[in-house]
Amino acid sequence: MKKLVYILLILCVLYLGIVLIPKQFENGYTISYMVNTQNEKFEIKEVYHKKTKNQSARYWIQIGVNDTIFPIEMISIQGKKQIVEDIYTFSNDDYVCIYPVGEYLSSLDVLCQKDSTIYPYHTMMGEDSEVDAFVASLTPFGYDDTTWKDRRSILKSIKGLSIYDNLVPTHAIGMESYKGLYVLDATNLLREKQLFQNDVYQKNIELFYRNYYIIADYNASYEFHEFSVINMKNQKETKIISNKAISFDSYIQGIVEEAVYILDRVNKKQYKIHLSDKTVTKVGDIDSGVQIYNGEKWETKTMYEVLKQDIYFYTHVMPDDISREVYEFVDVTGDYYYGYQSIDGGYAVYRMHKQNPSIRYYITTLKEKKQVSYIDNYIYFMDNGCLYYYHDTTGVRMVVQNPEFNFNPNLQFGVYENEKKQ
Repeated sequence: MKKLVYILLILCVLYLGIVLIPKQFENGYTISYMVNTQNEKFEIKEVYHKKTKNQSARYWIQIGVNDTIFPIEMISIQGKKQIVEDIYTFSNDDYVCIYPVGEYLSSLDVLCQKDSTIYPYHTMMGEDSEVDAFVASLTPFGYDDTTWKDRRSILKSIKGLSIYDNLVPTHAIGMESYKGLYVLDATNLLREKQLFQNDVYQKNIELFYRNYYIIADYNASYEFHEFSVINMKNQKETKIISNKAISFDSYIQGIVEEAVYILDRVNKKQYKIHLSDKTVTKVGDIDSGVQIYNGEKWETKTMYEVLKQDIYFYTHVMPDDISREVYEFVDVTGDYYYGYQSIDGGYAVYRMHKQNPSIRYYITTLKEKKQVSYIDNYIYFMDNGCLYYYHDTTGVRMVVQNPEFNFNPNLQFGVYENEKKQ
């Protein structure tokens, strides 16, 4: 009888192992381990997330040495455990620097931390001679500082645009033109979609959303009844018709659950444009008030409150753990906060991971914060008449130069995933 009980217990354990363990790791894993090198002990926390419908597969790694922590995130489909094999380190009175080594880590820059701010070495090259010497000593171990230097090879000059050899194969970019839309990608370079009979220099009622460009009918005068929705992947255009005339003195407040909200200042109406069923519904007026989304729930404000000052929707609840006194703007994405700190002549851009927002990662400095777009841990931004992106594996790269970006700050752009990732 005892033997039978033991056999049943063993079978139960095996069954639980077969059933439960795969469930535990079906979305990835979390492990901790040590790396001992150069008389230093590094504590590693490694989290791997498998690919989901809305997010690429990725590693999140936290490297701790003494009292200094370096958070790192990388997109990867590998899923191999303990990817940090070795770490080279340096410290002086100002900086603590690390260069992690491993089969999947070759694309990382040297990271230096000072006062809870991480600086990729390419952003501080030449500022500290001791750090420069440490980085120079890493050349035999595969480090190449030219990896993060922006290439400036022009692929094509067309319609006043200069397109550079920095396009990301899996991304496509939509850019407004005066008569419609440009679509830029690595396969086709540049395609144009004409929407208007004449040049339109100021367009307030337009929006880039994923791979869609949504805009009012600027062929009309004073007021309009139609919205155009262009699928930038195939250039197909769909019309959404409003049975009520909408004034061009309107603005888009935001988009929530596949619906665009627009406020008509002249007629004092709020409309909801349903992208799924291609309908327009009035959802606010003087009597019922205006619906405002604060990132968490809906609120109702009077029409008079909204007419005093344009009110835009938040897509996320603003974080309490990010100082509003430090940053003039804070954007929230899936994993990150992006903080824009005002400095002399521009904005310093910092990224903070939600798992450890106390440590910030310096990205670049912009002359002014016009427009930004976030996708796959890339940040695209306009500066000085050019469109750039930043990624940890490339640094800042120029994508396209468009003189009209300088002359007309109303021109918008959007970025979307162009190819399905493997």
